[in-house]
Amino acid sequence: MRTITVLSALLLVAGCSSSSDGAPATTDAPTTTVDREAEKFRTDSEKFIEGFDVAEQAGQAFTGAECDTPDRIAPNVTYSCTATGEDGTAWSFDLEVTGELEFTVTRGAPVGS
Repeated sequence: MRTITVLSALLLVAGCSSSSDGAPATTDAPTTTVDREAEKFRTDSEKFIEGFDVAEQAGQAFTGAECDTPDRIAPNVTYSCTATGEDGTAWSFDLEVTGELEFTVTRGAPVGS
């Protein structure tokens, strides 16, 4: 069975949104810049795990990726994700923040291995 050792991703910075009357949009989303950045790392990590690069490394595609939100965005901060391979096997992924806009998948393997 394949495992993933190292894959890197670069985050794209999203713009701010506003309501149609020009006032800032209000949601239940994170309220501070730090919270928004951490949330973006989480969602971008999920998309990355479900993407082509990880599928190519692992030999199969993944769906249902769910990642922890990093405690903070700083080098060497680690967090985890899970996803289901197309063969139905649950996988666990370890990720590390490697820069202000970067994370690396440091390990990916079926759960229990």
